[in-house]
Amino acid sequence: MIGKLYGDPQPRYDEVAQMAYVAAGDDGEPLVMVHGWAAFKEIWWSSMCDLARDHRSFAPDLPGHGGTALGACRTIEQLAERVGQFCDAVVGQPVTLLGHSMGGDIALALAHARPDLVRRLVLVDAAVHGEDLPFVTRAYLLPTHGYAALRLTIHLCQYTRVLASQVPHIHRGGSFWPTMRRLSYASRYDPDVMHLLLGSLIRAPLLSYARAVRVPTLVVSGSLDPLVPAALSRRLAASIPGARYVELRGAAHNPMDDQPLAFNRALRTFLEETA
Repeated sequence: MIGKLYGDPQPRYDEVAQMAYVAAGDDGEPLVMVHGWAAFKEIWWSSMCDLARDHRSFAPDLPGHGGTALGACRTIEQLAERVGQFCDAVVGQPVTLLGHSMGGDIALALAHARPDLVRRLVLVDAAVHGEDLPFVTRAYLLPTHGYAALRLTIHLCQYTRVLASQVPHIHRGGSFWPTMRRLSYASRYDPDVMHLLLGSLIRAPLLSYARAVRVPTLVVSGSLDPLVPAALSRRLAASIPGARYVELRGAAHNPMDDQPLAFNRALRTFLEETA
């Protein structure tokens, strides 16, 4: 019902933060949702609409993605600084910060740099363990053919656009259709920028940030995630004092897209119990 009420997300742009974003909800505590590498702000739309009756949600395009230029960003910490500027300019108060994959890395870095800004953390398949990530996650960084493989992948993703145009932003999950939509978005990105940001993701020293977290934290993992295996998410949760851990059975690397109903239930439970 709420998805029908909100329809498709309407992109906005903040001139101060110089970031594109989407928003849902008029009242309530603010949530800021940070997407991952080669992803897009609209991937959060199902969760944003589900929470709209009692939360305000904001999802920016990260620098180098969608409607936000890369600018001077070269590291996870610089990306986190930009997200902090977005929170200051658009939200104007402390937030519950959600981060998926690389967005989880950014969320941890921002919570470390700006503890005044972050009330709670939700880390979804966060790619925190750099060098411990499986080969498939790091393959595009191979010194021989990694970059060429990334360029080829982005080129091949263009052939998903016709199928992807049929996938609504509010859906019941699954595998095929959400994957087509994600590949379609990935086809629009600059391989040079994606290669640069992937390298920053792998090299970032984030475990020290995790151990220093002092706000309520939820770590979410898809049980079938091949890119950030659930074992790494469990290890992350164990390193954060008092963190809760939820593993969504049958979900892969994008549980908010693969299993939006189950993900939204877990998220709402956490928000209600830590209000």
